[in-house]
Amino acid sequence: MKKNKCRVAVTLKCQLDCKCCYMKDEACVEIFKLATAQEIAEKKYDEIAIAGGEALLALPDINDLIMECEHTGHKPSFYLYTNGIGLEEDVVITLRSWGLDGVDYFDHGLAFP
Repeated sequence: MKKNKCRVAVTLKCQLDCKCCYMKDEACVEIFKLATAQEIAEKKYDEIAIAGGEALLALPDINDLIMECEHTGHKPSFYLYTNGIGLEEDVVITLRSWGLDGVDYFDHGLAFP
């Protein structure tokens, strides 16, 4: 059975300046808000990938998204895409307590600033 999936960019901000990043495109607009989380929650996706820019720079928005999905009574799988900067133990514990199912870490082969 094919899963109903969604990829959400919760922010365009990032600590890196990767030349290959498509989120720098001027067509990308930062508009994630609570209403966005509510709209996504209503669609009852099976899986939601949370990305950015760097998603960890938008922890309150991640929490809003997960909580809004909980309010619908539907629990999708949540995965976070991150460059790993800021992925400290306390952040991991918080994300897990919110219901995050997994983290994908990408460093693009670059040295961090």
